[in-house]
Amino acid sequence: MRKLVLPGSALAAALLVSFVATRLSVGNASEDPVQRLASSFAASSDAAVQAALKDQSITQDEFDAALQATASCVEDAGFTAEIDPGAGLRPGTVRLTAASDEEWRRGVPVHKACMAEHLDAVAIAWGYRLYQQRPAEPVLDAARADCMRAQGTDVGATFTAIQVRDLQVSGDDPDDLLGAYGACLRPLQEQYGAY
Repeated sequence: MRKLVLPGSALAAALLVSFVATRLSVGNASEDPVQRLASSFAASSDAAVQAALKDQSITQDEFDAALQATASCVEDAGFTAEIDPGAGLRPGTVRLTAASDEEWRRGVPVHKACMAEHLDAVAIAWGYRLYQQRPAEPVLDAARADCMRAQGTDVGATFTAIQVRDLQVSGDDPDDLLGAYGACLRPLQEQYGAY
């Protein structure tokens, strides 16, 4: 069985949002950047999508409704969809599943169209909301160090992303800090949506 998470998925939308978030600060200061970004992707005629975007604040219920509408759209076209609700700050998405390559090839355009109609604009606004909720770097640095100490390494009160990068670049890691860091990736992602 094959599964697909298309670039138009909620995760890709969140990454897109993090890339363009700094670019959104220009323009009309009274206009919410979430509204500006989501509106630029709001080609949907779905009334629920338009209502969700109108108030400039995507709720959990609105995001869940968009996931369900996308899955229903795929299933109404005769294909199988699976909702991944996400976890922590990782947004959910809808995956297409197929029993054969032929079914897969026929299902991909349907999945893309359903994502565009019911989820993409909401997912972009939702991803931006999650981006704004991510922990401040000092909180994440301390949580990273706590987790790494629990793995038996001797790190200080914090362990920064710059320290991780420096270890990766240098290749000099006699205390296996990268191993401890690797063991912390999933727990940090689940709790903070970042690592």
